[in-house]
Amino acid sequence: MPVLALTGTLFVALWVTQLHGPQAMPNLWTALSALSAVGCFVRAAGNRSNRRALIGLCLALAAAALFRPTDALWLSLPMAAAVLCARRWRRPALLTALVAGLARGGAQWVVEAYLSYGGVVARPHSASGIEGGIGRQVATGDQLRTLAGCAELCRPCTVPWRHRTSVIWGWKPSGCDVRAADEIHLRDGVHGTRLAQG
Repeated sequence: MPVLALTGTLFVALWVTQLHGPQAMPNLWTALSALSAVGCFVRAAGNRSNRRALIGLCLALAAAALFRPTDALWLSLPMAAAVLCARRWRRPALLTALVAGLARGGAQWVVEAYLSYGGVVARPHSASGIEGGIGRQVATGDQLRTLAGCAELCRPCTVPWRHRTSVIWGWKPSGCDVRAADEIHLRDGVHGTRLAQG
């Protein structure tokens, strides 16, 4: 039980959880779908009679593809490679679940691409023009800029980072920091509610 509590605490402290969790952003939900898909994949690969895990794999991968099809595709590639390379995991049912999940979740994206954007290739090209370029990019500077009050998701982000010291105070304080602040608060004789109990 302590491991679950620690895992939950660390997960809640992640930047992606705090920023994207309460918003309609696909990052967190794609990550949760990926976690579920990999968990179901491992269970299905380890137990050939576990049909629930196969169904879970298919559904989780479909959910990931609904949120972000390209992420679901990249997620499925190592699992497919594991099925093909690991002799004890070679099962047609695993590959079928992977393909079915991708097809079920990605079908809406493909249909929408043809109906609204002119095809599967034209859709990412259109998105790239809007976003200022899609591809591998280091976004650490963009994320640190948000600490200084810049827009959270400006793409392309051309706002200068004027207050670089904001990175010092911008990170969420850890439990030790809160406890230290609480002790200083009490030492200085300030009365009121304690920040940390216990």
